[in-house]
Amino acid sequence: MQEFSEEYIDKGTEAGPKKGGDFDKDRKSRSRGLINYAECYDLLYQAGYAEAHEISHGISSGLAEVCSKLVGIDTVLDIGCAGGSLLRYFQQKEKQVTGIDCSAVAVQLAHDQGAHAITASATDLPFSDNSFDLVFSSETFEHLEPVHADAAISEACRVSKKYVAMQIATQIDRAHWKKIVGHDLHLSCFPILYWRDKFIKASKGTQIFGSGNRFIIEINLLG
Repeated sequence: MQEFSEEYIDKGTEAGPKKGGDFDKDRKSRSRGLINYAECYDLLYQAGYAEAHEISHGISSGLAEVCSKLVGIDTVLDIGCAGGSLLRYFQQKEKQVTGIDCSAVAVQLAHDQGAHAITASATDLPFSDNSFDLVFSSETFEHLEPVHADAAISEACRVSKKYVAMQIATQIDRAHWKKIVGHDLHLSCFPILYWRDKFIKASKGTQIFGSGNRFIIEINLLG
C-alpha cells in the first residue's frame, strides 16, 4: 500500500450547512430524485458555467498533482469532467484519461480542447469493473441528489482497480447559478467524513491521503 506522511492525512471537518428553513424543505423534495441533470447542466454551461467550473477545478489541481505521483497510475477516469481542464492536466502527465459528464454541452467543450470525454451518468458508468487505475472527481458528488449519491459512489469504486480520489464541497453553493435553474446545485451537503466513510465502505479500502475536503482511497480488490 502506498503511504503518505501523517501531515497529509487529517480527520476532515465536521462542519456542514446549517439545517432548517428552506434548506430542509428543498432537501425533502430532492430526496425524491426530481432533478434532470442533463437539462440542468446543459442550461448552465450555455449560460457560462464552464468558466466558474474551471476555477473550482483549478483549485483541485493540488489533488491532481498528488494523484499524478501515485505509483502505477496509467489510466484515469474523471467523473464530472466539465470543460476538460483536469483531463488536459492528466494528459500532460502522459496518462490515458477519459472524462464523463452528464452535460453534452460540457463534453463538447472538452472535445474542443482536445480531451477525450463522453456523455454519461455518474450513477451508471459505461465501463467494466476495474477499468481504471485512478477514478478522480472534483466538485461533482455534492451536485447529486441524496437518492443518487450512493449509486455514484458504488460505481466509482466498481470501475477503479487501484485508487479513488475525491474533492467534494461541503457547503451550499452560491445563489447566482440557483437563479438560472431554480434550485440549489449542491444537493448533498454533508461533512467530508460522511463522504470519506461512504467511499471506504464501498471500496473496502484505506484512506492514504486527506486534506480539507479532499481524500484518496486505495481500493481493496480482495474484499
